[in-house]
Amino acid sequence: MMKNSRLILLVTIGITLLFGASCTHSQERPTEQGDFDELVETYEPKDRDIWQKPEVIFQLLGDMSRKTIADVGAGTGYFSIRLAPKAHKVLALEIDPRFVSYIDSVKVQTLPKENAAKLTTRLVEKNNPKLAAGEVDDVLIVNTFGYIKDKVSYLEKLKKGMKKGGRIIIVDYRKENSSRKGFANYLVTFEEVETMLKEAGYTRLLTDNYSLDYQYIIMAQKED
Repeated sequence: MMKNSRLILLVTIGITLLFGASCTHSQERPTEQGDFDELVETYEPKDRDIWQKPEVIFQLLGDMSRKTIADVGAGTGYFSIRLAPKAHKVLALEIDPRFVSYIDSVKVQTLPKENAAKLTTRLVEKNNPKLAAGEVDDVLIVNTFGYIKDKVSYLEKLKKGMKKGGRIIIVDYRKENSSRKGFANYLVTFEEVETMLKEAGYTRLLTDNYSLDYQYIIMAQKED
């Protein structure tokens, strides 16, 4: 019981640091290299695989061998790096040039050459994912959606960049996991996300509020 309590406490602290100080769509980013190094550590805690459970999300994406996947708010490339061996192509979309450089460096160090070649970084704008029409099959947004300002408009722009039948998966923290008021202000409930997806013209396929320890998963589809 003590170990479980300690794990929950550590994860809560990590989540608070991640959202309280920086997220890929946050206005407040550290400017010094030392601060950036600490930021990287908050994105890549040693226990993240345990509670993030990336394979749960990959199962929803299914066979990606012929698909192009956009990872919105890629950060350190936690998902982009793991997607590259599975997908035909991965686009890591980021607004922070430091993370773009970081992913470009890490992919060369950690991935076989043929997989590294499938991962492309792209410096984008806060309100513009810079996707060409029908450029990607599926879109993944993890721990980032709450920091997008005009969410419905952004979802509409993503939809234009997706192929017909493409899917979007949004993963974010449940509000009850926040002990800090400021952090909670950035979180969006899964009911709110469902409403926004509908407004943007998506069809909801799945809402999963149980598979992940601290987050919900929503998957929707572009029909037109």
